[in-house]
Amino acid sequence: MPDGWRLESGQQAGSTNTFTLNNVETGSELNINRMDMQGAIAAERLRALTNIPESIELPRVEFGEYSGFHHEYYEDGRSLMHWWLSSGNKLLIVGYTSNVNSAIEIAIIKKIISSLDSNVN
Repeated sequence: MPDGWRLESGQQAGSTNTFTLNNVETGSELNINRMDMQGAIAAERLRALTNIPESIELPRVEFGEYSGFHHEYYEDGRSLMHWWLSSGNKLLIVGYTSNVNSAIEIAIIKKIISSLDSNVN
């Protein structure tokens, strides 16, 4: 676990794992939902899962074994980032919120996401 971050909660229900990490120094939060889906997840299906209108172009991203889409915006002074990623039949939905705009913290978030192994149940 990176310095300053702690596991706030984690639970497993069937084929879904949910984790929440908090940075006590910045008040940032990272939510990770990992699910096993029926069959491989095609890019079109993954894009549809974002619920972001097709008129908004979402950048493609890759993190380790996972690839997918990224969306970033600001709301009420907070930075919000979302990733929808897949590897085979594994789906990751990741959300990050923060009061600070720190390139160092975002690099840490990306490292955490990249470290997730699609072979772990």
